Amino acid sequence: MSDPAIAPPAVAKPPASTPCDLSVRLGRLTLLNPVLVASGTFGYAREMAPFVDLARLGGILPKTVTAEPRQGNAPWRTVETAAGMLNAIGLDNDGVEAFLACHLPYLATVGAPIIVSVAGRTVDEFEVLCRKFNDSPLRPAAIELNLSCPNVSGGVDFGSDPQRCEAVVSRCVAATDLPLLAKLTPNVTSIPVMARAAEAGGCDAITLINTVLGMAVDWRKRRPLLANGLGGLSGPAIKPIALRCVWQARQAVQTPIVGVGGIQTLDDAMEFFVAGASAIQLGTINFYRPTVAIEILDALPAALAELGTTRLADSVGTLTENRPAAATTASDQKFPSPAGGGGRGGGSPPGDSPVTKAVRTRATPNARKNAAVLRRDATHPESLLWDALRARQLNHFKFRRQHPIESFVVDFFCASAHLVIELDGESHTDRERQDQSRQQRLEVLGMRVLRFTNEEVLSNLEGVLAAIQRAILASGADPSPSPSP
Repeated sequence: MSDPAIAPPAVAKPPASTPCDLSVRLGRLTLLNPVLVASGTFGYAREMAPFVDLARLGGILPKTVTAEPRQGNAPWRTVETAAGMLNAIGLDNDGVEAFLACHLPYLATVGAPIIVSVAGRTVDEFEVLCRKFNDSPLRPAAIELNLSCPNVSGGVDFGSDPQRCEAVVSRCVAATDLPLLAKLTPNVTSIPVMARAAEAGGCDAITLINTVLGMAVDWRKRRPLLANGLGGLSGPAIKPIALRCVWQARQAVQTPIVGVGGIQTLDDAMEFFVAGASAIQLGTINFYRPTVAIEILDALPAALAELGTTRLADSVGTLTENRPAAATTASDQKFPSPAGGGGRGGGSPPGDSPVTKAVRTRATPNARKNAAVLRRDATHPESLLWDALRARQLNHFKFRRQHPIESFVVDFFCASAHLVIELDGESHTDRERQDQSRQQRLEVLGMRVLRFTNEEVLSNLEGVLAAIQRAILASGADPSPSPSP
């Protein structure tokens, strides 16, 4: 009998009778809870039945299905890493006909929603696969479009080109009335650009992320360990990348997000929810701890209670970005900007680079007026590139659009990297002399000028962003704010 004078410490928790709403709505797809298992890590679910109460899962994604059977890549196909694993399986699967005949009938009996993962080499293949599941007597709850496998030829093409991504999603939306998830790759320059493309195609949810491209090497033999050379890194090592991608996508789109990548614990899951994921998928951990999905599910009510809620939806996307106060530097105190005027030794501080002097220089009133008009009347290529550069999406560097410098206006300007980006349309063919003079002046001021055609932006935005990223890295700058006129 316990001593009545000694009471256990009080634990703040909701009453046992308090209901907890863990339901998730992903567009047209409603799930009872947010804990799913990722494709490629759970087999066809039969393998996991002895260890997991399958009916309790929020959803099961079996191995990705292709139009024809695939043997996958040659061994070695997996390599353990310090904080995860590399795999180059290559979408080994039995093909869609065998899946419909042998695997889907069993999956339909497990009691959890089945979300089939499909991959095609062409838009037509994706469409055919969606139609087959749409017309099947046993229909899955939803379809996930694997637009991002790094281990097959062309596997990431649809997930790294925004136009192709939007095209394949929109074709699949037209081919089925089943809810569609678009699984995207982290191996791109701009996650928001790709997320917006998937959203424009009409998907119900966006899954982020697939594996991160990596490599393992036997230095003694001087050969890659994987027969495929490169593979996809998964496991705890990629969780920070996945969180970043989920958070960036959450800022860019309204479409619900399913977070994947390195989730092992309740804390990991909650981090994804507050960063913006409406649901999560568990992947690599299923290989060595398949019970973790149920463990996280059982722990969710207590975690939500810590946040003062009984509804999972109330926690989604509640992350608040840190906004530290701007520091005052010694140079700011000693050398007032031209706008401030006055003060001993007024003007630019000694040792200013030409570009710093340029950004401190007031633009002419006419240039400022022209800049405002050009922002309002932006061309489609300008708007497309701005969507990818705004809000520090590219390496956290701040860009300005239609920025006035002295008497002229540049299309895009990154002060900290001393970088000007100009887009040339057809009208520029008659302005080459003027452009050359303008570029020479910018270079005198210490700036690097990158020029792209409108067609390059429209047809190869990823390539344009990659070139800009290389220029930023070459500048050796950091993304801290720079003074502007």
